[in-house]
Amino acid sequence: MASDQNGFEHVSWLRSHAQRPDPEVVVLGRETASRRLQAADPNLSRTEDAQLRAERIFVYSIERVRDPGRVYEVHLMKNLAGFTTRNWRTKFTNYRFAIPDFAGRQGRAIYNDVDEIYLVDPPSCSTGRWARHGYLAVSPMDTSVMLIDCSRMAQWWNRERAQSLTKAELLAGAAAEPGLWGALEGEWNARDMEYAEGRSKCVHFTALHTQPWQPTPEQYSYHHHPLAHVWNRIERAADAQMYQVFGPERPSLDFVQAAETARGCPPDTHVLLTTSAKQWLSMLPPASVLRCSFGTPTPDPLDPVAAATCDHDYAAAPRLPEHDFDAVVAVELLEHLPIHDVPWTLDAIFARANKGVLASVVCPAGATGSAPRSPDWWRSQMAGAARRKAGPAWRLSCTARDPTAWSRHSKRRRRCPGNTPCMGVVRQQDGRQSANAQLGRRPGLALRNKESLFQFASATFRACSSMRVSQRSIERRATVWKRRGPTS
Repeated sequence: MASDQNGFEHVSWLRSHAQRPDPEVVVLGRETASRRLQAADPNLSRTEDAQLRAERIFVYSIERVRDPGRVYEVHLMKNLAGFTTRNWRTKFTNYRFAIPDFAGRQGRAIYNDVDEIYLVDPPSCSTGRWARHGYLAVSPMDTSVMLIDCSRMAQWWNRERAQSLTKAELLAGAAAEPGLWGALEGEWNARDMEYAEGRSKCVHFTALHTQPWQPTPEQYSYHHHPLAHVWNRIERAADAQMYQVFGPERPSLDFVQAAETARGCPPDTHVLLTTSAKQWLSMLPPASVLRCSFGTPTPDPLDPVAAATCDHDYAAAPRLPEHDFDAVVAVELLEHLPIHDVPWTLDAIFARANKGVLASVVCPAGATGSAPRSPDWWRSQMAGAARRKAGPAWRLSCTARDPTAWSRHSKRRRRCPGNTPCMGVVRQQDGRQSANAQLGRRPGLALRNKESLFQFASATFRACSSMRVSQRSIERRATVWKRRGPTS
């Protein structure tokens, strides 16, 4: 464990262990425990921390429609050691080509991107076409949904090749082998508007700037997806059931390791509640308070709150007391949890609070925008928990490890010359202008005359000077918006 001058050992432990040698495995169908898990149908999904919301709905979409007689192993492929993701289109592009090695080069597996949902039970791996093909996909070059014969494909796709070759090289090599690819029915990969009600079996939200869960708003200007209601309907069903991929009975492996390290030890962040936070708590006012921490809590009187306080070490016991409290205080807790275990922990906290939830977190340096563990990310997690458990009020306090790290990100909307509201500019990620250099409308954008239009285009071009976006393209977009008239 590494520590800095402020003693943030637990936070750095999680960061240094962010990469794992093998995917985290979620087993669906434990009620059929008489079957050996080695006989389960493996489903490998590529994902990343920013896709936590999509990951939950993907797994739930399988849970709600799966055959109760089948056992499923869902392997969540993200943050895997040995892969260089810098030049990947996403942070999980090449993981799919290591599946034969993840499966021990035997048996068959189903591969899905995380931006998909199942509407029916996933396809069986026992289809007869395996005798003729090594992998099934809608096309040789579109492998966002695949059925893979791991023993046969290990020659072309394995961990070593996935770490050293590009996606194009790996796809081209397999596609050039006669008979290796087999056609998968289109209803198993209905990409966006290919969706047909009652016929499509797996929906794929491929347009990154219209994905309903909006994972990276600092990179894309999101627009409405015509099929957003399909995804939102499944999320509402998951919320109604309080469904989470992990939970107190089955936390992630990272949680188990972190708990073993922190159990019985005081947290190293030593975060104390601010005076304003305590004043907010006293306004509820609570007669009983549950204070949760990851390890032995730091002594911190809740004055002026006059309430009976119960301390709970989450590392020693991830299940909270059975009875409710007027207020639950989470301090020196949430920042120490692995990403996977934050949602179910917040659900448990909100379930025990009758009046209010107070959370205090320390954000790592450089966590800005909607990046995991940034203030906006924590705010979205709190809002999601409040949506699933209506009733308690909540307050979130974020402390930066480096207070100067957020100074240039303090304003969410910039101003153009003349005090004219200016749209946000999307930072280009990988040189693909059509996908990443999207300039979107923002609430409050008003182009009321030629002068403000010129100021808008000029300021936007200066902001885009480091990106591959032409001034003509920006002015053309601004002209289109002028024709539409001012926005309210």
